[in-house]
Amino acid sequence: MKKIDDSKEPISAENYFSQGINFAKEKQFKMAIEYYDEAIKLKPNVAEYYYYKAVCLDILGDYHESVAMCNKVIEIDPVNADAYHFKAHVLGYVEGGRAESSHCYNKAVELNPAKYKVKWGLECTILAVQKMEYDIPLLNHPELLKDGIRIFGFNKTIDLCNKLDLSLIQEAVINSDPDIILAGLISLDLSE
Repeated sequence: MKKIDDSKEPISAENYFSQGINFAKEKQFKMAIEYYDEAIKLKPNVAEYYYYKAVCLDILGDYHESVAMCNKVIEIDPVNADAYHFKAHVLGYVEGGRAESSHCYNKAVELNPAKYKVKWGLECTILAVQKMEYDIPLLNHPELLKDGIRIFGFNKTIDLCNKLDLSLIQEAVINSDPDIILAGLISLDLSE
């Protein structure tokens, strides 16, 4: 990935931002953040720059700073439903952040009900399911549950999991590979 040559004439904020996106696509999140910071220096009132920085910070596990960037987006653009939704997501990783997370989800739904009402219901279902413990070990795997519920819905995921071959479950648990299970669920669904 070619970096912008800073030794030439000044670069626009949009160019820095675009380069940051390119670094993020290449999973070079620290470099992406550096370029987003340069864009922010040039144009500090563009909410989108802070939003993309928040996403990279979240991926790197810097949840408090990610929340701070979401707050900056909301300060600049108080009706940005995506910022409230993403902030709610990040707050799920911050100790003591659940109450504020719920408020942010509600605000995202209020601002854009068509986009976030369905997501809100799905995420509530996933959170509720993740708190339960099941006899079948694979049902305690949060990523599998998310994928299964998104594809089949909650009840069908449970039904299909009950029909899976135990050797497939053991292989997935031993290899920590929920994709094996998801493939099994899909094949069972297709055979019905």
